[in-house]
Amino acid sequence: MPESSPGNSSAVTPLNSSKRVVLLATTMSSFLSPFASSSINIALPEISTTLSLDAVTLSWISTTYLLASAMFMIPFGRIADIYGRKRIFQYGIVVEVVASILCATANSGAWLITFRTLQGVGSAMIFGTGVGMLSSAYPANERGKALGINSAAVYSGLSLGPVIGGTMMEHFSWRSVFFLNALLGIIIAIAVFWKLKGDWTGARGEKLDYTGSIIYSLTLLSLIYGFSVLPGARGTGLIIVSIIGFIIFIRWEMRQQFPVININLFRHNTVFALSNLTSLMRMTFIISAAMCFIGIFTSIARGKTHS
Repeated sequence: MPESSPGNSSAVTPLNSSKRVVLLATTMSSFLSPFASSSINIALPEISTTLSLDAVTLSWISTTYLLASAMFMIPFGRIADIYGRKRIFQYGIVVEVVASILCATANSGAWLITFRTLQGVGSAMIFGTGVGMLSSAYPANERGKALGINSAAVYSGLSLGPVIGGTMMEHFSWRSVFFLNALLGIIIAIAVFWKLKGDWTGARGEKLDYTGSIIYSLTLLSLIYGFSVLPGARGTGLIIVSIIGFIIFIRWEMRQQFPVININLFRHNTVFALSNLTSLMRMTFIISAAMCFIGIFTSIARGKTHS
């Protein structure tokens, strides 16, 4: 995705004057998405009992959220560069809030998985724009501190999610965890809609590569789902398909005037390329492992409940 600097962003002056609001909004949102992912894991045994779900169905409640976030983050980041990062960030907060409320009111596993997917899409819109907003709002000499605070919020959300989620579960029900996510999202929305003025566009007037976006999303879906069903033949086949898909995606992007991902960033910087590859493999492993262990732990929890 093309990165914009303060010198080529639109409405730079009003935005830089409210950079603390940008930091507050993006930091809170960076806390919200990991919190929404980790806090709900504590509630899975009760969800299983309440909605009568088996281990496989239950695993998808967590997995679809992570999968949707991974699939749509890059395309939404590119859309934000073209149409405005704050705009997509705002839409993402709204989607996250609405999806959280829908999750809290879901009365079946199918609906809960559907709404969790929608929640993951909102997360992709937030994460695909938050760092870009910080990079545009803060000058180079202050950017490292702002990004460090943002990263700390991510890991705080992951760490505090099980603690706060468990406390909510003890006093209320699993639905309260989603309502808490919605409340946090509303607070962020108020800050963004009320205080944050102007917008950033690093690629205004450029076209979105729809074909490349679709190839990327489907390839990532095939890769992650393939790892989750190993060592079966279906898993091996999906991984092979994903490798072919990545080759097609790279060749396609190299021919585009306005690519979703600038492949030259990887071709001319080996460290950058290997770092991103490592992050991709780590994300794939985490999602695949989550599907496995959620089923195991849920089975144990249900066994203790029925004993």
